[in-house]
Amino acid sequence: MHKLYKILIYLILLNGVFLSYPLLAEDCSINYDQDTTISADCDGFTLDRNQDFDMTIITGVTVSAVLGSENNVIELNFDVGGVLTNNGTIETTYGNNAIDLSYAPVTINKIINTGNITASFRTIKIGLGSTLNLLSNAGTIYATNPNAIYNQGSINAIYNSGQIQASQNTIYNADTLSSLTNTNLITATLFAIDNGGTLGTITNSGTISASLGYAIYNVYGNIESITNTSTGEINSGSDTIFNGSGRFISSLVNQGDIDASADAAILNNGTISSLTNSGTIMSPEGIAIENDGAGGAITNLTNSGAITGGTGISNTTGSIETITNTGSISSLTSLADIHNNGNINMLINRQSNLTFTGNLPANYQIMIASTSNYGKITFTDVTGTTIFDIHATSSVNENTTYSAVITGISDAELSATTGTFTDAEGDSYDWSLSLDGGSYDLILGDCTGTCGEEETPEVRTPEVRTPEVRTPEV
Repeated sequence: MHKLYKILIYLILLNGVFLSYPLLAEDCSINYDQDTTISADCDGFTLDRNQDFDMTIITGVTVSAVLGSENNVIELNFDVGGVLTNNGTIETTYGNNAIDLSYAPVTINKIINTGNITASFRTIKIGLGSTLNLLSNAGTIYATNPNAIYNQGSINAIYNSGQIQASQNTIYNADTLSSLTNTNLITATLFAIDNGGTLGTITNSGTISASLGYAIYNVYGNIESITNTSTGEINSGSDTIFNGSGRFISSLVNQGDIDASADAAILNNGTISSLTNSGTIMSPEGIAIENDGAGGAITNLTNSGAITGGTGISNTTGSIETITNTGSISSLTSLADIHNNGNINMLINRQSNLTFTGNLPANYQIMIASTSNYGKITFTDVTGTTIFDIHATSSVNENTTYSAVITGISDAELSATTGTFTDAEGDSYDWSLSLDGGSYDLILGDCTGTCGEEETPEVRTPEVRTPEVRTPEV
């Protein structure tokens, strides 16, 4: 950068017109081949050779780009084997990027921020072919307009215990981001996390939110796993987690809260291999989990928590291989807890008041925990047939009636009303469904097998041998 004069305002009288110029500090000074501490306000720097030493901006110091200087505050145009640590402020209200890694493919070891990094355009930019091994933020990274973090290259890890904010896309990944861990706040107006490349793991124990758009938006890329821990919250004013058509999320685990103020808390148009909820997934005015589109597919949906919405689960036109419900799926409107216009192969249920409408699941299995804790389901306005059975993990009693296990369908819609259940111990029970009013009772008969009785171990009498008596020779 050019050396600039350290003055607040100076006036030049030219043709009777006064011209004013802003305060411009001198360029930051970098001491190559040794650790560098930036201890006074300065006008940014451009790295012009490879380096393997640390650079530290101390607390209270501002490194900036203002009108009249170059576009970027800090340009890292060569490999950095050390650590760039910011405890002060890196800011630009004029240039494009606060920290830029895009002039040439470079590898940067670590950027650690405990202060403030702000820009009017893209705060931290990783260009094509460049690699950042670690970005650790315990301070604030903020963009006035599009992106707080813009990645066209490769980031091995982002760890955020501070705040990352932007008005549009807070974190945009166009290429490779191996892991993103958030323990505090990632927030945006439109897209908190926008993935257009390959994203490995997202682990959230803080808050990821978007006031108007999407908290996690995956319509051009693929995500290996999303884990929202028990202290984590993911929320938005639209669809909170959106997996687009032809896109892939291998694992989505929620132990905390995933909430939408409208639309869907989770909207899937692509493929989710495993969706596991032990927390709360909620959209009071929309759909908690919506599987939509001809290509929408969920392989395993397992719920031991609460799924609550205008509709709990809506399989609009897609397919769900297996739903296993030991928690609560509920509708806050007159609609069903589960609405299915697509295909559900297997529904396994222990909830005692589940409601279902649309196409019947190909298979429905009741899960029985005890004589007072077992699945009950009410079908309304359904089409097709279903195969009833008792789930293998159930614990049943012989000669026992489990009342009102199915309501709202007829024998013609049940592929079988009798069968045999074998439990984990190998004991067998004949069962039958008996229509009682508008509901079917499940009746179990005698137990065949050990039926809880312990086998008497075989007792063997030890063989007693008479010792051989020898007569001594004379």
